[in-house]
Amino acid sequence: MIFYFSGVGNSAWVARQLATMLNDRVVSIAEEIRTDVDYALSPDKQVGFVFPVYGWEPPKIVLDFVRKMKLSHAPEYLFFVCTCGDDTGKTADVFMSALKAKGWTCHASYSVLMPDTYVCLPGFDIDGEDELKRKTDNASARVDFIGEE
Repeated sequence: MIFYFSGVGNSAWVARQLATMLNDRVVSIAEEIRTDVDYALSPDKQVGFVFPVYGWEPPKIVLDFVRKMKLSHAPEYLFFVCTCGDDTGKTADVFMSALKAKGWTCHASYSVLMPDTYVCLPGFDIDGEDELKRKTDNASARVDFIGEE
């Protein structure tokens, strides 16, 4: 089961690519956050999270979802993938702390560089054409690598 949150579509794309490779299903955090669902896991199933980096951390909705969600048992294997324009900041530390509070262990974490979309502060700008092409070309190979891992 791969839980994802996506603001502009980059993380949704990564989650769907991984789900196809891993023969798994995707679950939208934005849709599930309003429900009180207990997720049943089979012993051999992994749990993944895919989300963008917001202000060098996981988005608040992702952290709220992790705090709220219930699994039938702790996952045997748990991973996460964050998408970012340039830098992941403290994303891994913050997310692993949220998992640890649930008693869960993160077994692997990855990042995928995607086109920059953050323009809210001075000095931040979207990528130029060359950088945009480089990031999109490399994203597929990076997701393939993560799926193989």
